[in-house]
Amino acid sequence: MEHLNLHVRCCRPKTFPPDHLLRLVWEGFLLLRQSLWWETRGDGRFDRWIIGIYLEFGILIGRYKMRTEKVSFQSEGYSISGVLHLPEKETPPCIIASHGLLSSKDSEKYIALGERISREGMAMLRFDFRGIGESGGSEEDNTISKKVDDLSAAIDFIRSYPGLGGGIGLIGSSLGGFVSLIKASMDKRIKATVVWATPHHLDDLKTKERDQGTPLPPEAFFEDLPRHRLLPLLNKVSNCMVIHGEKDELVPVEQAWEIFYHLAEPKRIHVIEEANHRLTDPAHRQRAIELSVAWFKKYLWMGKL
Repeated sequence: MEHLNLHVRCCRPKTFPPDHLLRLVWEGFLLLRQSLWWETRGDGRFDRWIIGIYLEFGILIGRYKMRTEKVSFQSEGYSISGVLHLPEKETPPCIIASHGLLSSKDSEKYIALGERISREGMAMLRFDFRGIGESGGSEEDNTISKKVDDLSAAIDFIRSYPGLGGGIGLIGSSLGGFVSLIKASMDKRIKATVVWATPHHLDDLKTKERDQGTPLPPEAFFEDLPRHRLLPLLNKVSNCMVIHGEKDELVPVEQAWEIFYHLAEPKRIHVIEEANHRLTDPAHRQRAIELSVAWFKKYLWMGKL
């Protein structure tokens, strides 16, 4: 598989403060807390302030140490654009993120997910399907079959990428989850899968999108759609977590349960209370990220050790 690394944006400098220095910083915070506690009489607001500073410090350190690389690879002659989040650990497993119908690799949730996954010692590739964002192709290329082909090319790219381990996981939201499940059912290289807000069918997509005034996929999408029936494939998918919003306005939560029932063991479903389709509430999105990372650590990273 041909691929071209476009450039590297390295967020880690040549030298980095050792762990003992970070501990000294934290001990300094504790001394500050102890000295001021008597003046505040144990005011909980001060405790929260100190903890908040440390958490922010930890997030900054994580971003300081990780790096991202802008990459591209070929899929049936088209250039597919992606961003690879790389951790400090050697030979890490990699998770490949597939975006939804009206989204792209640069969605805030995928950026946040990539940052978190790399801080946990795993790599993540987020990419644009052909005809979307920075990838080549046209609107007519927007079909399920071609998205599966692009995801296959992404897997081949990761398999050939120097320094990455053999374990591969998939994560996708909405249509990206639909595509991820199809691919997981046909590729034994996939060790774990997580899907967010994913439908088990798209039969009502044309009516639903028209009613909401959002752009419809090309006619080629609907001509290709009958080739892809998801539920009969799911008994070949294991190590899968289903995450769904209780108040999903586009994909009823009942569809998540149908996916879950048809999956092979081990599997898990988590319905986030009050959450909508896009997980626009930061707390809901963070919960989905935490659940996803824990699942991959259990079935992808830990399985590698």
